[in-house]
Amino acid sequence: RDLRVDVGYIPLHASIQEALAVADTNGSGQLGFEELTAFLTAYRRAEGFSHEEAAQCRGIFDCFSKRGSAAGELLPIEQLSDALVQVFGLYAREVTQPLMESVQSGEDLYDTAYTSSQGGAIVESVNFAEFLIFARKTREAIRKKMRGPFLKFAVKQGKTFSRTSVLATENSRVEGTISVNSLIKVLKDMDYTPLKDNVAEVFQDVGWLNYRDLDFNQFFDFILVYRRREGFRREAVAHMRRVFDSFDQDKSGEINALELVELFRHLGYRVSLDDVHGFLREVDENESNCLDFREYLRLMRLHREVELRNMLQIFQHHADPPDKIQQRFASVVIDACAAAVDSTAGLLPRSRLAVAIEDLEHTPPDLPGNRQSWDYDGFVQIIDSCRWKLVAKERKKAGFSDVRIEELKVAFQRYDKDGSGDIDNYELLSILTDFGWQPRTRDEQAILMKKLDMAKQRAREAG
Repeated sequence: RDLRVDVGYIPLHASIQEALAVADTNGSGQLGFEELTAFLTAYRRAEGFSHEEAAQCRGIFDCFSKRGSAAGELLPIEQLSDALVQVFGLYAREVTQPLMESVQSGEDLYDTAYTSSQGGAIVESVNFAEFLIFARKTREAIRKKMRGPFLKFAVKQGKTFSRTSVLATENSRVEGTISVNSLIKVLKDMDYTPLKDNVAEVFQDVGWLNYRDLDFNQFFDFILVYRRREGFRREAVAHMRRVFDSFDQDKSGEINALELVELFRHLGYRVSLDDVHGFLREVDENESNCLDFREYLRLMRLHREVELRNMLQIFQHHADPPDKIQQRFASVVIDACAAAVDSTAGLLPRSRLAVAIEDLEHTPPDLPGNRQSWDYDGFVQIIDSCRWKLVAKERKKAGFSDVRIEELKVAFQRYDKDGSGDIDNYELLSILTDFGWQPRTRDEQAILMKKLDMAKQRAREAG
């Protein structure tokens, strides 16, 4: 790790492990000079990204390159900032936008494959290898911005850093360590509500399993992964990706307002088109009037934070405060989360759990008979399980109210002439005619059939 910092590389866990697998041929855990050369070569080949990260970058590059004249080969320079945001998250735009503008102007650049020397170095597009370079530069710029939050809580030889020493560290190696408790406080400063399981999963993914104090590189590795996921767990992000892709019907990488309405209904929310336009104003940073995946993920995080705040308010109202109980947790990271986030400390006794759940407008589930209390994270897990049961129920309603569903049942029975419980082609024609939906061209017919297929698929998914 120290050597890679000295030669200008960021020592992140995933890329280190992959490069060592190539270089440490005898499995000794030590590198000779030739093995070190192989290690650095393997690292540089993908600009310090792991195979998984490089593959993700490739997919993003291919998606955005379709918006230019050389799909899969060149990415239009005006798409560079948006593409890099997809790699790191919305928070990175403060870095990616200036970077793109600098590249567009040709500032500090020599003529390369992506510049035109006519009339100066005017950058028009970048290939994938160059895109990886800019991704590395973006990561380095993000790392530099994370020095301040780290040094705010860092300790060196038992002493905290003064403001003078923080400024002096700007262009040198960052020293000192930060505790897990302080790491949780950093996440809180970033407006996250860190849950124990989410934090523990990221620790596992960055290879830091003992929850001791972190140096700056370990701290940055953690923050980079945590922010890329917007604080969600890995499987939750993967699920959101699948849902997003299923509603991105034209495979443009974005969903419009109408698609977003359908997406929220799929998730069990009843929203109007006006609600959706409000969501767009909230997170549509590139002002495209659509949401890309990163904007959608941020929107889901904002909604999640509202839910967590509501849960916390109810939890605090019904729970016994820390000074009345003795808390003992199973792992250090759980202790750290509880200690660092004082507002979530306390235990909710079984006698008040049902009332707390009802205050959040959920039906109390059956609970284990031997458990007598729950901490905040345990309470969140119970509410989440209630929420998913409600989602499954609401998904079958496709976003309609009970009254509207009864009206639709009457209409269905009116068109179902033979009482079979199915609408055949002739009966469907009557519906299309009455509502003015009858297709007039082959294209309109194809669109209609696609909508019917999608409706059948959504119905099957809803059970």
